[in-house]
Amino acid sequence: MNIFTILGLIVAFVLPIPLILVFLYKRVLYRRRSIDSISDFLQEVQHHAQDLELALLGQEDLKEDWLNGVTEGESAYRLAVQENIDRLREYFWRMRRNVVTIREFGFTALDDEIQIARQEAKEAEERLRELRGTVKHDLQGPLRPYPAVFAMLTGLVQSADAVLDAIRHRPAKIVDSYAHLCQVLEKCNETAPEIEANASEVTMEIYETVRGFEEFAGLLPVADRASHDAMFNDLIQAAESFLKAIWVPLLKLEAWSHIPLESWTFVPVPDLASFGHSRGLDVLQAYRHVKVVVLRVTSELYPGSQRTAEEIQNKM
Repeated sequence: MNIFTILGLIVAFVLPIPLILVFLYKRVLYRRRSIDSISDFLQEVQHHAQDLELALLGQEDLKEDWLNGVTEGESAYRLAVQENIDRLREYFWRMRRNVVTIREFGFTALDDEIQIARQEAKEAEERLRELRGTVKHDLQGPLRPYPAVFAMLTGLVQSADAVLDAIRHRPAKIVDSYAHLCQVLEKCNETAPEIEANASEVTMEIYETVRGFEEFAGLLPVADRASHDAMFNDLIQAAESFLKAIWVPLLKLEAWSHIPLESWTFVPVPDLASFGHSRGLDVLQAYRHVKVVVLRVTSELYPGSQRTAEEIQNKM
């Protein structure tokens, strides 16, 4: 085994470690944030929004003032640029802290939704056990001469099982499995005229069982949860898009903040507007999008948290 093989093995085993740690930090080890605690951890940004935009977009005006003799030479211009770099660094760090808090709230709320869904599914599971017993009894004897009904009930049991399995173990599949159960129930109702045409005491009992499955579907915490989960996922996605984009501007601002532009006249002055774009995103617009999404989540899912919504509006 040569040195290159050893180095390759070291890289192969060591490289995944930071990736795993980042995943654990973001998805598992995050701080839990309730809707009522968000405002306590938000940094002030909204009141400085005009200063922030001016720092990003006002460099040309500063340069014109210098060239037109309004300010005291190039030194004053470079000092003003240095001050705006410090402002941008401070505001960008505040924005990042705010979005991290919002993302933590999104993770917390989504996890709570999943746990609530699993808890509510226990009641539905009890109802499914009763339905299974009825179907098992009917399939053993009275309904054997009716293969269409036999297949229908078997499909209902399988679909119901799939929904409960998704709630317990595969939350991402809940919506799809529930939609499939509803499709099976719809097909059952479509076969009603055919069953009525050959109505008998045995075949009419199928209606009671189908209604039981409809009751089971009504107990499932899926219909509302689907829209809730989608909103929380939108919030998390908006937050992560911003957090990925903000890192490069922050690193640049940290570096530039340690360069004394006023005295180091040999260093070219940076383009401040360039700090507002990263990974194809406008940083300010991406931040505002996170704010819009969290306000929508707050107003639609937490109507009683008006004070929190006002704090988010006023601080972010």
